Amino acid sequence: MRLDGCTEVSDLVVTAARLARLLTGSTVASLGRVDQDTFRAMTVDPPIQEGAWTGLAASEYRASKRPALRALIRDRRGWVVDANDPDSDQTEIEALLANGMSVAVAVPVLAHGSVWGQLYLARREPTPYTSEEVALLEVFASLVAGALTRIDIATQVERLVMADPLTGLPNRRAADSAVAAALASGAVTCVVMCDVDSLKRINDEHGHERGDELLRSVADVVRRMRDALPGSTAVRLGGDEFCVITVGIPSADVRDVVDAELAVGGLPYGATLSYGIASTEHTDPEATGRSLFRLADAAQYRAKRARHLRVSGGSRYGGITQLTVLDDGLAALDALTRDARARDVLVHAGDRLSAVAIALTESVGAMHWYVSSCEPSARTLRLVNRGSSVSRPDTAFLIDAFGQDFASAANPSTARALDGGAFWVHVSDPDGHPHERHLLAATDATAVVAAGGPDASGRRWLVELYFDSLHVDVEYVATPVRAVVAAAIVGLP
Repeated sequence: MRLDGCTEVSDLVVTAARLARLLTGSTVASLGRVDQDTFRAMTVDPPIQEGAWTGLAASEYRASKRPALRALIRDRRGWVVDANDPDSDQTEIEALLANGMSVAVAVPVLAHGSVWGQLYLARREPTPYTSEEVALLEVFASLVAGALTRIDIATQVERLVMADPLTGLPNRRAADSAVAAALASGAVTCVVMCDVDSLKRINDEHGHERGDELLRSVADVVRRMRDALPGSTAVRLGGDEFCVITVGIPSADVRDVVDAELAVGGLPYGATLSYGIASTEHTDPEATGRSLFRLADAAQYRAKRARHLRVSGGSRYGGITQLTVLDDGLAALDALTRDARARDVLVHAGDRLSAVAIALTESVGAMHWYVSSCEPSARTLRLVNRGSSVSRPDTAFLIDAFGQDFASAANPSTARALDGGAFWVHVSDPDGHPHERHLLAATDATAVVAAGGPDASGRRWLVELYFDSLHVDVEYVATPVRAVVAAAIVGLP
């Protein structure tokens, strides 16, 4: 029974727990992984029946509930507890007494400069662990760490490429791989985008070390979402952005899990998370990973804004203002631009307009969006892309009834929009152009807002947002829609 004889991590942890128990004459020994702020036992020696050692050695628990674990992670030092010592950690004493134990000790297993795991031992007899025993266990833990490094070298090389060093979660490269694999499977794919609402305030008020602590706690929340959603991948995209990618799970079930994990709370400094979900259930069947990320990011932004509006008391049209519409559209354009820069790829006007159309549709409560274009001097519009609101996936598309080509000259309003203007039409508006009113009536839509303009090559673009019920004055939102579309045609610097 030797550490250097182990060739798998699973064999190593079993051997290490048994050796540690025998070295110290303990009643029970546990070795487990510390992942962000959570300890999860990998093995217990001697083997026990399911349900035994509750809250002691064989369970999973978070640092927010166990101060001793929090200190071990933060200070990278072990601890001892004695049920007869009133100065010992009361939470650990309660765990001891609940399982018929008297004393316990824990030491960190440090690998690659961070806390990889925790070695925990307890005795039924009231014989405290001595300083010599603690020192012995610390040396033993270093030997375990060395064996882990030897066994796990290939995994660690991959981890350096695919993992975020602060939180240990996979990084953006892993997210791209996960969403591509999920889409290729043909199963329902969801992207959950999470954003920390208060990171800047915490960095400003408490310092960046505390901000890093918050990010590690958020990573733990996201990891718990992953664990509750089989087959999913949790990722830190960068900064205060995290995501979870699921495959084969309906979006309603994903939302329930996310809500349940967020309801647990536990983030330090009063921080909160906003999230948004995009699913292939509610998008074009040919949706790409990039489009799912953009949809989820836009939904997350709306959730963040809604949280702010609830705090501030709301505003016109249930929180929809010209400023929020402008912010939503430009935020989507900015996210697409930053993503393209990170990937070192070019983004064309059609992609930019599709991104802002998605965001604007959700921002103003529309049901469908369309992006069309026509070549310089041409008179026929050709559909480039389309989509529906994530909350209205079942409504009919206009092109199902009218095809993909439209004569731009048939509608003077459309022609003006192609030159850089905007228009809006309500189905009951007697002054609305008959062509637009016919399109509205054909699909039970009630209104349309459109804006467009030419790009540098002279190609003209049009973005249309169709409504089936009105929560906002379409004339009121036409101005910010026009501004966002103009920015998307030109592109951000």
